[in-house]
Amino acid sequence: MAFRLRISRLDPSAYELADDGPTPTAETHRRLDALIRAHLPPVAASLLAQPRPSTDGSAVEWYSDLAGQPIPLGDLPAAERDAVRLLLANRLRSLAELVERLEQLDAGAGAQARELRRALIYPGEAAVFSVGGQPVITFWGHKRVGQPAAPPPPLLRPPIDTAAAESGASAADVPAPPLRTPIETASTARAGRSVPAWLWFFFVLLALGLGTYAAQRLGWGMRWPPWGPDYVAMLLAARADEHALRTQMAEIEAQLQERVAVCTAAGALAAAQADGARLASEIEELERALKEAVALCPLRQQLEAARADGGDLTKEIDRLEGMLAKALAQCRRQAAEQRKTPQQQIAAAETPAPAASAAPDEPVPTPRPSQPSCPGIRPPEEAPDVAIVLDASGSMRIPASMVAEDIQREMRRVGGIIGLFGSILAGTGSSRLDEAKKGVNNVVRSLPDDVDVGLSVLKSCPRADNLGFFTSAQRGRLYALVNALQPTGGTPLAQGLEEAGGMVDGVKAPAVMVVISDGQDSCGGDPCATARLLKARKPQLTINVVDILGNGAASCMASETGGKVLTPDDGLKFEKTIRQATEQVLKPANCP
Repeated sequence: MAFRLRISRLDPSAYELADDGPTPTAETHRRLDALIRAHLPPVAASLLAQPRPSTDGSAVEWYSDLAGQPIPLGDLPAAERDAVRLLLANRLRSLAELVERLEQLDAGAGAQARELRRALIYPGEAAVFSVGGQPVITFWGHKRVGQPAAPPPPLLRPPIDTAAAESGASAADVPAPPLRTPIETASTARAGRSVPAWLWFFFVLLALGLGTYAAQRLGWGMRWPPWGPDYVAMLLAARADEHALRTQMAEIEAQLQERVAVCTAAGALAAAQADGARLASEIEELERALKEAVALCPLRQQLEAARADGGDLTKEIDRLEGMLAKALAQCRRQAAEQRKTPQQQIAAAETPAPAASAAPDEPVPTPRPSQPSCPGIRPPEEAPDVAIVLDASGSMRIPASMVAEDIQREMRRVGGIIGLFGSILAGTGSSRLDEAKKGVNNVVRSLPDDVDVGLSVLKSCPRADNLGFFTSAQRGRLYALVNALQPTGGTPLAQGLEEAGGMVDGVKAPAVMVVISDGQDSCGGDPCATARLLKARKPQLTINVVDILGNGAASCMASETGGKVLTPDDGLKFEKTIRQATEQVLKPANCP
């Protein structure tokens, strides 16, 4: 039998055992429940609640197999409280009679009888609850601390004499009237006439039978035999309990069906709302892209016209860049001279100048190519420049651990690129941009102090964002700008190369450009032609490409400038690849 209804959670500190017997437990309740059900209707077994002490012993939870709202007996209205009290008295009497029968008829059931008799002791009505109109006792086998246990309720008594009741005497205080034998009554009623005693006894039995029959037919509430348990009342109570339980079960099933329907509808609504939000976001993105495309039409025409007129401007720009490079080199040499100590200036002045020209008969030595100076001892004008082109387009939100095969598999599973981005947004883990930002900042921290770093970010068409050129003292601001980047928009790769190329020297001093991207130019540019043009203008420029997908889409930029194409070994080794792309800046090969 499952005891699922928790009646109450009570503090056991106010109660103590009624005798020296063991503490009632769930196992004790199981034995008593089986004993009662073997001799009486199941409703009689529901009188005793099942105890379940907490692990720390601070409370005891009481459970019942009945269904309904548990209400303390004292909280019931007067009429309902009296009805529950009557049921309580009848069931306690039935259990007491069961104890007597066990002790008289079955000598081997003495232990069971003693255990059941002990269970009939309870602390009083404060420990009684009503569940669906049925009495349930908690803390059975206990009494209140320092108080005697509540006596069993009195058995049904004969009607109280009216005069005694008016005087305030109880049924127990009113003495029973003396019985008169039928012979005495007959001799008084009919003097001189003798009636056999057996005939009077027959008349009494006949009158009792007729009276009982008439009372049952007229519904006067009498029963036969008047002793023993009221099985008729118990049967009627059990049928009433069954009807109430069936009604309650039907109501619970109806409520359950309603809640299941509501849950199903709520799930469908949540899914529809999620799909609607996703579709609204996609429509908004497409509308924005359409507006950008419409707005770019005039700009593209102007760009084509500017490219047609750009031949002469390119020559002028090259001439100006050469003049600027010379002026910059001169400024750096002057700054280096000013940083020399007086001893170094005297030693340089005393060093003889090289001969103007070699003797006619002496061979002219072939000049050896100069090797890159090492960090810390090279003049400032020889320090290389570094420019980083970082892709922050929407595809960089893809998890760094996903390779091309994983992306194709996920697209087939979710049904296209839109479903892929929905799956990515719902996923977890570091994105490509997160790993790239971490790698860029860690590599920049390891660059020599005389190396300046420029940053160009690809995040929206038609132009890349030129975030500036940073000295070693300004790298803290560079780290903050990199950490704040979020994936969005397109990939203006060609325009990003132009922005980065304008930051570095590449003519008088070496320059390294590191391109970190996972795709091609999505804004209509030609990165290969841009790299070729930059190399022609800046012969000491090298472009190294960190190809995240490894599909060779941007390899032409490296091949046009003598650079390298590097692919991460796996999704979590971005920093290692970026460091390889800047190793010629970190320390030249000839340096210790």
